[in-house]
Amino acid sequence: MAQTGKKISGHRLLKYAGNTATILAVFMIIQRLLSYDIDYSILLSKKNLYFFLLLLLLYIPLVVIGGLPWISIVNVLSDCRIRYSEAVYIFVKSNMFKYIPGNIFQYVGRNKLATEKNIKHSEVALATVLDICCYIVTGTLVSLLLTGSKLRLWIQEQNITFFSTKTFVLCILTAIAVIIPFSVCLWKKPFFRRIFLRIMNPKFMGVLLFNFIFYAILGLSTAGICVCIFSILSGHMFPAHEVATYTGIMQASHVIGFITPGAPAGVGVKEAVSLFLLHGMMDESIILSGILIMRVLSVIGDFAAYVFLLVFRGIRGRNKS
Repeated sequence: MAQTGKKISGHRLLKYAGNTATILAVFMIIQRLLSYDIDYSILLSKKNLYFFLLLLLLYIPLVVIGGLPWISIVNVLSDCRIRYSEAVYIFVKSNMFKYIPGNIFQYVGRNKLATEKNIKHSEVALATVLDICCYIVTGTLVSLLLTGSKLRLWIQEQNITFFSTKTFVLCILTAIAVIIPFSVCLWKKPFFRRIFLRIMNPKFMGVLLFNFIFYAILGLSTAGICVCIFSILSGHMFPAHEVATYTGIMQASHVIGFITPGAPAGVGVKEAVSLFLLHGMMDESIILSGILIMRVLSVIGDFAAYVFLLVFRGIRGRNKS
């Protein structure tokens, strides 16, 4: 009986911690919105309001479906079948935690799935790490593909020199010398051996392929929304080659903001990178206004997705009872 009491109190403690983090996240979202130095008349003008509302409605579903790659990895590592409908609320709720300084709470929040579905916390945590890697690699490749020619030109203008071939080979050999002994040590541990065998199978490779395709489409969609905002503010349509370049740059800024430690939701980093890379391509006032409007829409979209799922979860719970 004592053990049962401890489990219940531990579960309640986790629930209270989650609720506290949610309240803190909402507070940080409101504070963030109030801190933006933006002329909200641009958002609320009749000319632009309908376009921005449409973009917001396009963004919210992207937030809701954003956890599909993560849950697909969880299913492979835990060798179970969890429907995304069972995990989407946890994902969207934890997604709000990215506004809490520290930039790690959104990933810690996902581990509530382990408690609810009685699977190992280590498997959920590893799935989160692999999911992050998939996102970063995919976003980087998409960005390089879209901005390759511009990037080469920029590198030439900056007179950036790369490592010599000997230095490159030395780095590769050093990495191999570190990785092989480390891998051998991990192989001796049953948990890592089991996870490795699950990763190195055709099922996981199929999941990996799906995740790369999914994140490529998701990244293009999110960056594309920002480019649409630039177009609305400038008052004209961009040529196809400019759309591709701007989309690649916005994707790059998102990835850089994503990997920057300590910045809540990449705040400040994305804006600085976007301004730097887009400098000279369009009017700076359009760049700054567009980035800030995208930030406002994304914050509202994250919160709206959470509220929608919270209400939907409450309605479904009442229907079941």
